[in-house]
This record gives sequence, C-alpha cells and structure tokens, in this order.
Amino acid sequence: MRNLFLSVLAVLCLATTGCKPDTQNLTSCQWKFVEIKDKKTSEITKIPQSFKFSEKPYLIEFNGNNKINFPTHCNIHSAKYAVKRKNVIKFDYFSPMTEMYCVGLHECEMLIFNNFKKSLTYSITKNSLVIDCEDNTLYFEKFEE
Repeated sequence: MRNLFLSVLAVLCLATTGCKPDTQNLTSCQWKFVEIKDKKTSEITKIPQSFKFSEKPYLIEFNGNNKINFPTHCNIHSAKYAVKRKNVIKFDYFSPMTEMYCVGLHECEMLIFNNFKKSLTYSITKNSLVIDCEDNTLYFEKFEE
C-alpha cells in the first residue's frame, strides 16, 4: 500500500510540475547563452553583449543522441555529452563542422568549449539551465522566437 501511495504521489508531482527525466528537459528546446559567472571573483559576463559579435542570441541545442550542437552565426560546432548520474554532465569530442574566424564570436565559442570541458553538474528550473563548471557557472534560458 505504501508503494502504491508513493507511486501515485510521484505521478502527481510529475504531472503538476511538468517534470521530465533530466535528458528530456535538456532536449526539449534550444538554450540561449545568457551569462557566465566567475566563481573566484563573482564577475558576471553577459552574452552576447560582452563579445560584440551580434545582438542575436548564442544558442545551443541538445539532442536525444547525446550530441550537442552550437548553431552559431558563423561556425557550426558539435560535441558529445553524457549525463553520468543525476545532474552530473560531461562533454567531450568537440568538433567544428565549419572553421571560419569571426571577430568576437570565436572568443565566445572558446569560452563555452573550455568551460564545458570542465563541467560538473547542471540544473534546470522553469526556463533556466545552469551548468556548473570548475571555474565558472554558465547560465542559459529557453529560447523562444
């Protein structure tokens, strides 16, 4: 009886909060890179304003095949990701699909890639994705056109 009660409670929680398994939340949309916070100095860098490459958002998208795409304005990149345990995420195999140097954008791409290589955990709340890395915390918002 207790197991039935807990099962019903879990279903109600999922139904009322819109919760999905972690990887489904990651793959449910495109994510707009908003800012990065340095853990040591607490300095916040806004994206894309700080890089002056465009007023368009810098987007990332996770797909169900453990691949992440970076459909940027100039280059297209991809990488592999894996959710190891609950909310532990690791990235590797970064590969450019195109290779052009774009002023400002290249620096933003390197900032993301270098931090993703040091990723620790992630969390999703409402419309926000936070990826905690060794030195910095990256903030994303669900992108809606």
